[in-house]
Amino acid sequence: MRLEELVPEYDFGEAHSVRLAAPPERALRAVELVGLGEMPLVRLLFAVRSVPAYVAGKRGLPSDAMEPLYGQMLDFGFVPIAEEPGQELVFGSIGQMFEVSGGLRPDFRDATEFVAFREPGYAKVAMNFSAGLVDAGTELCTETRVVATDADSRRRFGRYWRVIRPGSALTGATGSRRRNGGPNAQPLARAASDEQAGINRCRPHRGANEPPATAPGASASPRG
Repeated sequence: MRLEELVPEYDFGEAHSVRLAAPPERALRAVELVGLGEMPLVRLLFAVRSVPAYVAGKRGLPSDAMEPLYGQMLDFGFVPIAEEPGQELVFGSIGQMFEVSGGLRPDFRDATEFVAFREPGYAKVAMNFSAGLVDAGTELCTETRVVATDADSRRRFGRYWRVIRPGSALTGATGSRRRNGGPNAQPLARAASDEQAGINRCRPHRGANEPPATAPGASASPRG
């Protein structure tokens, strides 16, 4: 995966997947088209997470129910950093999201600048959606990887991560399932380990900074 190439080691991460009765190209297209109006729980989570920004007089997370969420995220400050047409879409951000008044840096343009960024005091977030044929349908995966640029930022992001992690990577997968598979789409449990399961295409292997999961369905734990 391109995500693996861009962020092979990371401090925080999680992955989710669903199976859809649709071809991979259609599943990824749904990710780009789905709106918050189709994901009421995600919309609520975004509203809650935006309260500190509103208090500080800053812009909150996307809230338009009708416009595609993907486009809103790009307007918010996320940048497309890699794409394999019909297979994978990767976008990223750099910011101080753990600060009440912190926002995203708009001054990086592509994957090269994203990877090269090392300024202390920030966190780099990369998120992908990937789709591949499995059985008679498609497995749509979404994974988020976060790299802090120094130890202090890692600790501060860790506290922030514990608050915002529920539902943070469910966004596009949930919406795509609604569009392509409806309530009959089958969620896939995350494997306890790649070696034991042998089928977890969402996670080729764990990043160097991520401790192994302890049970099926477990998400990555923050370091420190």
